[in-house]
Amino acid sequence: MLCDIAFMGGGVRGIAFVGAVKALESAGYKVRRVAGTSAGAIVAALLAAGYCADEMRAEMEALNYLNFKSRDHRNFGVVSEFFHLRRDLGVYSADYFEAWIDGLLAKKGKRVFGDLWGGAIGGGVRSNSGMSSSGTLGGQPLSQYEKALPLQLTASDIVNKRLLILPQDLALFGLDPNSFSIAKAVRMSMSIPLFYEPYRLKDTSGCEHLIVDGGLFCNYPIWLLDDGCKKPDVAVFGARFVETASKESKGGSSDMYAESGAGGASDVAKQGGAGVLKSVSCAINNVLSGASNFVKNDVLKLTNYIKVVLNAVLDAQGHGYARVTKGDARRTINIPVAVTNQNGSKKIVKATDFNLDQKTAESLFNNGLSATKNFLKNWNFDNWRALRT
Repeated sequence: MLCDIAFMGGGVRGIAFVGAVKALESAGYKVRRVAGTSAGAIVAALLAAGYCADEMRAEMEALNYLNFKSRDHRNFGVVSEFFHLRRDLGVYSADYFEAWIDGLLAKKGKRVFGDLWGGAIGGGVRSNSGMSSSGTLGGQPLSQYEKALPLQLTASDIVNKRLLILPQDLALFGLDPNSFSIAKAVRMSMSIPLFYEPYRLKDTSGCEHLIVDGGLFCNYPIWLLDDGCKKPDVAVFGARFVETASKESKGGSSDMYAESGAGGASDVAKQGGAGVLKSVSCAINNVLSGASNFVKNDVLKLTNYIKVVLNAVLDAQGHGYARVTKGDARRTINIPVAVTNQNGSKKIVKATDFNLDQKTAESLFNNGLSATKNFLKNWNFDNWRALRT
């Protein structure tokens, strides 16, 4: 059975999505198209490149997540952190991460987007609503062919306050989507503001844009695979995180969020921009608290960047990026991020818990595995499709 799947953002918790993929594979599903944001972009890219769940699990279990903090600030502490935050607009570089995922993609011979498909992809202009308005692929309008792309990732352009859909929106910067590095696109999608330095792109007029975590504007891009305009020919699943198992989906439940209207969009928006802003707030508290003795102009420069990020999030809520279509609740796999400590107590794994140990990683994997198995027990594609009339 074929299926499409979208993964939300979630930082280091992405191994839970691997558990979800394992359950889908065990049930006989083969993933056809994927979309993802931040941590979801990592799993989406590896799936599109041809990795199976067991291969992804082995790579992630061998990973030291602390390496994703690719600068060592131990010698100078907050002084070093503030220096890089002021100079680079991010405490950490994502160079190690990019090299890591590029190496994995190279093992499958899928380093650039053109490696994922045979034909050439053209670029288009995307309006403020996030919908494509022009461009071609094999003579077809962009709005038709972009839904057929095997991999789509989201990133946030905080200069233009616009959600970017990669690879097609790379053309807005005069870049060829076919030859662009998948690893760089994933890096853009997972660059948490202030925590990681933004990725810098210049457009055709020479204006520099700061590209950060896709979850800032849209953390759950299931609409990239199915926008609700017509009935899909295969099941389109979504996987996202919830804090408690009580919110875990049952493959037909509609109590996760409203099926349509402001309620649903608002809930997804909170999971997106607000979730990333929690990480932003942590970075502000941890770094700026020790910066009171630094030059005032340095602080003002950083403060202006923070204002740009916050204003971009607030403005983005009015652009409809967090889109919910009828039936989304029933096809969403809710994966709890609560795990059991050795003393029996529960803890919530945060997106930036880079000291993730192997036991916690295994617990997250099992959360994704069990949540998806429970979801599939009650899932019926024909019944779901009938609701889309």
